[in-house]
This record gives sequence, C-alpha cells and structure tokens, in this order.
Amino acid sequence: ARPLRALVTGAAGVIGFELARALVARGDEVVAVDLGLKGGLDDLARLARDAGGRLDVHQLDLCRPQELLR
Repeated sequence: ARPLRALVTGAAGVIGFELARALVARGDEVVAVDLGLKGGLDDLARLARDAGGRLDVHQLDLCRPQELLR
C-alpha cells in the first residue's frame, strides 16, 4: 500500500500520540499539531527524532488561523 500523509490534531494527547505513533510505524508521513497546554510535547519530540523525517510536529492553536501563516 502507498504511504499516506496524515494530519493528527491533538497529537500530544493519549489518543493523538498513539495514532501518530502507529501511522509512523507503518511508514506513513504525519503532520502532528497540538497546542501543548497539557504536556506531551516531549514525547512527540522523541517520536519525531526516531521517525526518520516522517513526523513533522507543530505547536499551534488551530482556532487561531493567523498561527498557520507563521
């Protein structure tokens, strides 16, 4: 199967992190987004280091469209 490019919001949370981890493990590319208010960004950073460039992490608030332009 051809690798997917997926957007995972809430990626620092339990469900989002596990989804991102599973997608990366099967060879997909993941854009992970989280505001980071409740932690979990350190785990995402570690996963990104181990993902061989298949995980791109962004700390931003999707409710603020101007942040998407940074």
